[in-house]
Amino acid sequence: MMLFPPVPNLVKGSYEPRILPTGHRVGPNTLIVLSLHVMGRLTSVWGKDSLEFKPERWITEKGELKHEPAHKFNAGPRICLGKDVAFMETKAVAATIVHNYNVQIARGQDTRPTNVIVVKMKDGLHATISKRWS
Repeated sequence: MMLFPPVPNLVKGSYEPRILPTGHRVGPNTLIVLSLHVMGRLTSVWGKDSLEFKPERWITEKGELKHEPAHKFNAGPRICLGKDVAFMETKAVAATIVHNYNVQIARGQDTRPTNVIVVKMKDGLHATISKRWS
């Protein structure tokens, strides 16, 4: 989700003058558009290998989940209350599919995303799915 966030852009508003952590001044009644798509690729945040899919970024040497600052994930005091439930449901569905089915992703397909509010693959994800157990 870091490289391909489902919601690639975020709009925030300032109703009074503010100074951002970067030192930039924001006037009252100003909209700020943040590109989470770009932020997930910044070498200044993620390092030189920011474009690589590396699950080990989130796991400690002991196999525990690493904590990452909230700003990296559009979190903070107004984070979605259902986020943890949604993640748990996603993990349960993914685990069930992987356990019960063989999934072969078709080669050579166009995997470019659409440019809409919630990102999806332009032509979908083509795959062959077969039961793992008879």
